[in-house]
Amino acid sequence: VPLAPVLQRLGSSPPPRSAVILRGWGSGGNRGVVLVHNATPRRIIVKVSDKDTLTAKALDKFSAAHPFVRAATHAMAAKDGGDSIVIIPPTEVALIQVPEIADAARRKVRLEFAYGTGSSPDKAIGFAAVLPGCAVSFMRLDSPIQVSNGDEALHVEDGTIKIVNNDLAAATVSVYRAPEQQQRFESPLLTQRLEVGEQRDLPLPQPCIGRIFQVVVVVDGMKSEVGEVRPGQCLHVEGVA
Repeated sequence: VPLAPVLQRLGSSPPPRSAVILRGWGSGGNRGVVLVHNATPRRIIVKVSDKDTLTAKALDKFSAAHPFVRAATHAMAAKDGGDSIVIIPPTEVALIQVPEIADAARRKVRLEFAYGTGSSPDKAIGFAAVLPGCAVSFMRLDSPIQVSNGDEALHVEDGTIKIVNNDLAAATVSVYRAPEQQQRFESPLLTQRLEVGEQRDLPLPQPCIGRIFQVVVVVDGMKSEVGEVRPGQCLHVEGVA
């Protein structure tokens, strides 16, 4: 089954540069890998492991409860060639190498999903047991915001991000530098209020190509939501939650 139309129906079609990955995977280049698609509005960390022992499970629970242990576990895995870790921005896909397992009864590998960056991972928010050669789309069904890539139907000016307020209330959007680049109590780069049904292209500081920006959305009467976008992308305020 071609992946591109399926991902498009999810409302999170990957950017054009991912076309090579999708074509290669669909034409048989899926041996020994798992394709992961990020349909959430934030970067996700995907950790793959062939360990499913009681010790591994106990360590996962302990690290999930203690942030410093969690950060150390991710750092040691990356440094010592242990469980592989891949960071995937919103809407993008990645091919993740999985361990070769001779025992056919134990061919499934364990994927762990978390928000954050390699140096600052959040608590794990999802798990999956998958077979090599499969494709996984990780999404947050109750998210009130969604990230998409600009196309012919929704043009985004160069050097900007587009905000579309589809909610039934006004929304205030604040744009910050990427979380790993921020100082404590850093002020937003810009703040914009959008009325119901309004959409705006927000200019980003230059140079901005290749950079990630954090967007904090506050809908009147609701708690704030956080997304991450690149120049040329669109953030939709949907008001699902």
